[in-house]
Amino acid sequence: MKFKKVPYNKLNNKQKENHNFHKLGELLSLYGFNCIWLNDDVHGADLLAVSINGDVFKVQLKSRITFDKKYLKKGLFIACPINDGFLIYPHDEALKPLLTQYNKTTSWKDRGGYSTTTFYPHMDKYFVDVNSKEVIF
Repeated sequence: MKFKKVPYNKLNNKQKENHNFHKLGELLSLYGFNCIWLNDDVHGADLLAVSINGDVFKVQLKSRITFDKKYLKKGLFIACPINDGFLIYPHDEALKPLLTQYNKTTSWKDRGGYSTTTFYPHMDKYFVDVNSKEVIF
């Protein structure tokens, strides 16, 4: 049997989530991590990133930059694909400089969350790709 590459935009949402999980796992393996998928969100996490030293980080996988009130104070990292790599950012810390802006939006006030494709300069330090020297958790 032969299989051809499937364009990302031809995948359904669950297939995109699986695809992004494997891409993230491949990337983090370069930094000594093993990613473990969780069948049920555990305290908001889709997966655990476990370092070779045994450090465990809870990660929520998203398709774009996302902040949500339900993720506050859970020690979560958000990972989203961007520019052939991933942003892997601590939810609460990355939200702080944006909160005064988000507090004015209907999305944040009424629905408790905000997601965007806008790249914020203060998040540049959280970008990781195959050429990065390190990943910050």
